[in-house]
Amino acid sequence: MRDYYADLGVRRDATQGAVKKAYEKKAKRLARLPDEKRLPQEAVLKEAFGVLSNPDKRAQFDSRLMELDANLGGTGSNAPLVVGILVVLFTVVGVGGFLYVHSRDRERMEVQERTKAEQAQKPPAQPAATPKAPPR
Repeated sequence: MRDYYADLGVRRDATQGAVKKAYEKKAKRLARLPDEKRLPQEAVLKEAFGVLSNPDKRAQFDSRLMELDANLGGTGSNAPLVVGILVVLFTVVGVGGFLYVHSRDRERMEVQERTKAEQAQKPPAQPAATPKAPPR
């Protein structure tokens, strides 16, 4: 579940005016972005404003947040924030992204170990003989 308050950057006790002001401010910032970056963020912003600007929808949303807080053992704590951060991390990076990075690190370490082992087995290189210049 998204935290619409965090999406708009307002506190849970924000007034309707503060919600509208925050929406307009973020919408202006988004207007400068190219479409591929702006459109997904704009949809989230509109959804958040649609819920928080309607008193009935906002009351339903607040009650769901309170239930979520209670289920996570929070009492107005940062539990929704922690859940939101985890959702963002796994959405953006993903478990596969973590495993991919980890596997690349492991491959790099294996290559380094093989290179060290190969260098240890080779005899030391003899310096190349330099031809001497003929005397004048």
